[in-house]
Amino acid sequence: MFIFVSTFFCLIFQHKNWFSLLQLKKADQFPAKDTVYRFLNQSTFNWRRFLLLLSTFSIHKVERLTDKRRPKVFIVDDSSFDRNRSKKVELLARCFDHASLKMRFYKGFRMLTLGWSDGYTFMPIDFSLLSSKKSQINGISEEIDKRTYGYKRRKNALQSEPEQIPDMIKRALENGITASYVLMDSWFTLPPLVKAIVAQGLDVIGMVKETKQRLKTDK
Repeated sequence: MFIFVSTFFCLIFQHKNWFSLLQLKKADQFPAKDTVYRFLNQSTFNWRRFLLLLSTFSIHKVERLTDKRRPKVFIVDDSSFDRNRSKKVELLARCFDHASLKMRFYKGFRMLTLGWSDGYTFMPIDFSLLSSKKSQINGISEEIDKRTYGYKRRKNALQSEPEQIPDMIKRALENGITASYVLMDSWFTLPPLVKAIVAQGLDVIGMVKETKQRLKTDK
């Protein structure tokens, strides 16, 4: 099992996929493509926990080689995840790409990512594929077990970005990943989210856009 998992996750660093692996002469030593798909689609696996543990281990390795005085930061960003050719994908939605110059609508998801950096190294810590309640094309499959991690991730996909970011940062801090600042652009730098992050002991650096919202402070 360990060899199968390590082989699968090392393919990306070799610029290969499972299909090309099965074209090799030793293809009979690897599981079939259907086996890989069933493995990845297993809703009982906690992939979020797996990524967090792997990132935490890697970050601690990097920190040993880095000056302790160097600032460490969390970085929050989102990007488009196109699935324009898809029709039956769960929670497929009609999204708007505000980040690129194209400024277009597309079918797919928005991928919210939380990363860690020391100025030289970047490590992904957590991510969430976001759908839309208003522009949703497909819903959640009725066959999914509501007790599984897979169902929880589907429910997360229907939350807004400001709702998920504080929980992402909290999980990172609880697992021993340290940072002094959270970097974000103007799409995230809103008073309620800034307040939630500061409450966790982190300062926020981000571009502020004009808004009529005002953050209430206690006297």
